[in-house]
Amino acid sequence: MKKSILLILSLIFILSCSKENKPFVNKIYFEQKEIQLELGKQLGLSIIEEPKGINNLKYEWTSNANDVVSVNNGNISAKKIGNAIITAINKEFNLTANILVTVIYPTPNKLSIISDKNSINIKETLQLNFNIEPDNIDLSKHSIIWSVDNNNIATINQNGQLVGVNEGVVEVSAKITNTSISSSLKINVKHIDVESVTNKRYGAYIEVNQEYNLLNDFNFSPIDYTRLPVFSAQKTDVVSINNGIMKGVKGGQSSIMLTGTNGKQYPINYSVTVLDLQKVEFNKEFTAPNGLTVVVRSLTRTGSSLIVDYYIKNNTTSPIGEGGFSVRVKDGFINQNSYPGVLMNIYPNVVVDRKFEFKNVSETDLLVYDFYYSVVDKKVYKMLAWTIN
Repeated sequence: MKKSILLILSLIFILSCSKENKPFVNKIYFEQKEIQLELGKQLGLSIIEEPKGINNLKYEWTSNANDVVSVNNGNISAKKIGNAIITAINKEFNLTANILVTVIYPTPNKLSIISDKNSINIKETLQLNFNIEPDNIDLSKHSIIWSVDNNNIATINQNGQLVGVNEGVVEVSAKITNTSISSSLKINVKHIDVESVTNKRYGAYIEVNQEYNLLNDFNFSPIDYTRLPVFSAQKTDVVSINNGIMKGVKGGQSSIMLTGTNGKQYPINYSVTVLDLQKVEFNKEFTAPNGLTVVVRSLTRTGSSLIVDYYIKNNTTSPIGEGGFSVRVKDGFINQNSYPGVLMNIYPNVVVDRKFEFKNVSETDLLVYDFYYSVVDKKVYKMLAWTIN
């Protein structure tokens, strides 16, 4: 019995000594009273205990705004912009520590330009987009400034809409305001070439020094082309062409070709006749180089008809081929012509009287001309013209 009592007293003594010798924590706190944490980030909080050296203290963690900052065993997560007070409680020593956590927007660290294509046509609009990392920055404090290195090749507005202007390569840049972060990419701007051509007309008659726009005589596809094929003349001494405008150089005829920038030939089957006209007066003789003499007595309008009264004579010793009259309007095209049957020979010292009637002539400004054809070398030697208003 005495032994049992002695054992119990020994245990009580040992326990009381252990409790009295355990270190006592009298203060806990965080190193900072408040911190900032970027939205979406996580952080492990550490508690400072005084006196130091005590291990395995247990804490209960709470947040007064779990929707702003949540806490789990000292690990906090920033969920939305705002403030939250994180509290750590040690019940063993009845101690408490608080820290104010302010959730802020993150700082941008990367910018990328997003494009569906790396080339556009002239006049085409390309919508460029961007991606900022991280993706939850404050867009009220940061925006994108767009620019290009050459406005002659392409332009861009502050909505990221790029428009092709001329052929070439343009560098597009985007920069985040209030930072040094930027990004760039290169876009190739190209022409829209003509794929096919159809004729509205297959030829023109123009005078020497008269200009005529060839573009009016063709349909080009696609209609939104930005680069035309190049017109050229088979006989540059007869007609010159510059940017689709042809000009008569001397009397004659020439085929017109159309060539694409890639060497493609378009089958247009088009020719131009340049009229080297000599203006003469009524009732006055004019002798052409081939020897025929013509005298136009009158050009008379009767309703919609035009009557040409003239005579021809041959002052040479050889037969000469007779020509015919034609009526031409301002646009440069023969709209009526008349011949005395088959082109015939006018024999020496023979005078031929003629009257031609052109019907349904409604234009108010006409040019009537006569040409002389040689049956020897099959050439037109001279053209005469009379203007009627």
